[in-house]
Amino acid sequence: MYLKQMIFLGFSDRTFSHRSLIFPLLLFILSGYCSAVPSRTTSSDSRSCYQTGAPEKNVTLMYGLDNPKVEKSLIGHVKTLKECVEIACRRENASLAFTSRFDCYSVTCHGDEELCWLLPSFNNPTLVFARLERKKFNDSKKSKETKKGG
Repeated sequence: MYLKQMIFLGFSDRTFSHRSLIFPLLLFILSGYCSAVPSRTTSSDSRSCYQTGAPEKNVTLMYGLDNPKVEKSLIGHVKTLKECVEIACRRENASLAFTSRFDCYSVTCHGDEELCWLLPSFNNPTLVFARLERKKFNDSKKSKETKKGG
């Protein structure tokens, strides 16, 4: 019955096999293109952003990744957590970076520091989190002024 419907629609066995490969190939090409396009980046912040502490495995956010005050964004496909941190640092206000297999995500916790607290989790063993720290340019200027004055 299924084969008759395909022939009726103009598909033969030979053309269907080629057409069935086009859609996954198109998705693969588009996913690579879309992941390479950064969004909401700030080039000046990426130089002052770095990972603090060791990467944390088998953890999740205290209130969950689905909390409405937590913004989670897929930002690319990476090979290492270090590469993920570098990409996440280019994003505005990213508090955490994490990898799930080869996908890199940035996390922005809006409003409360507790939203970014990490707790042990055994449900997501493939997630690896890295905390991001940003140097503020005003802080570096203040420390220079303090050294000159004191």
